[in-house]
Amino acid sequence: MEEVAHSEDLRPGTRELYRRLWVGEEPAPLRDPAEADESGFRRAFVGLRGEVARLVGLRGEVARLVDEKDRMRHALTDREQQASEAREQLDEASQRYNREVQEWRAEALVLRQENSLLKTRTEYRFGERLRRVWRRLRRAGRQS
Repeated sequence: MEEVAHSEDLRPGTRELYRRLWVGEEPAPLRDPAEADESGFRRAFVGLRGEVARLVGLRGEVARLVDEKDRMRHALTDREQQASEAREQLDEASQRYNREVQEWRAEALVLRQENSLLKTRTEYRFGERLRRVWRRLRRAGRQS
């Protein structure tokens, strides 16, 4: 670009056109057919003008896509944060569930032990009453 900007071989309009193409700007329209030289300069750059307009449009599309990519990256970051929070909540719920299950198992063990003790006491008391009845029946049988 430096060489073109200081070249004495090019007309000022040509240098300006090259500069505009270099930075991605739309080239200024040729105002006078006399600006074209015999080598077909005007014809060549008139065809390029449509191409430059397409490139400028593509530049806008690229900018839009970059914005879309940034928006999607932020959305992805938000979703990852939400997923992380959900995993933490799930871990907390799982730990709470495991604690409750352990507490219920311990309580069930205590209840089983109490039940076994109650069964033993009931059997003992029932046995004692049966013995008493048996003794009474034996005494009553001896007396008759």
